[in-house]
Amino acid sequence: MTGKSATTNCSTLTTERFDIFRTEVECRGTQSTKIMYHAWFHSEDVAKPACVVTISDVPALGYRFVEWISTDEQHRRKGIATEVLKAIEASIGELCVDGATDEGDAFCDAWHRDGDA
Repeated sequence: MTGKSATTNCSTLTTERFDIFRTEVECRGTQSTKIMYHAWFHSEDVAKPACVVTISDVPALGYRFVEWISTDEQHRRKGIATEVLKAIEASIGELCVDGATDEGDAFCDAWHRDGDA
């Protein structure tokens, strides 16, 4: 991988429904870090995560922002992304959340309105 190097920093967050695994990739060319979170249900033996979140940490900007959220289609509108983002914020601090799609805009509107999408 040119310009990127995976770190060994891997940790786990836990919520009522999920184990959330964290992995970091350092982007050497941009002086930034991508932090990926994969949320897996405690109670299901499924071959893919229910939710994936990518955070960009750019020290020059002074904040972290949500770059990508994906919730498995069969699990949407069940509060999964909200639960996962709240766990991430509790772990690393406030996140900048902004939408890039119609679905993302709707989620962000709810997140900013009452902190619960």
